[in-house]
Amino acid sequence: MADIFQVHEAARIRTGKYAGMVGTVTETRTDDAGKQTGVRVKMDGVFNGEPMTAHVWVKRSSVERNHGA
Repeated sequence: MADIFQVHEAARIRTGKYAGMVGTVTETRTDDAGKQTGVRVKMDGVFNGEPMTAHVWVKRSSVERNHGA
């Protein structure tokens, strides 16, 4: 069974500029076959010592469940 993210779930970014940041899933994308390909995550917090807010699309393979929350 595939691991599918739902809107309002917490997700941790695994790769890229925001690696390690945790946010809330606000939207998802699927391909024609119904496979989840992208997740939009909204993050609020501190990044590199500065307050930040970001709302970014990332590949489904670049996020994981936030087990620390």
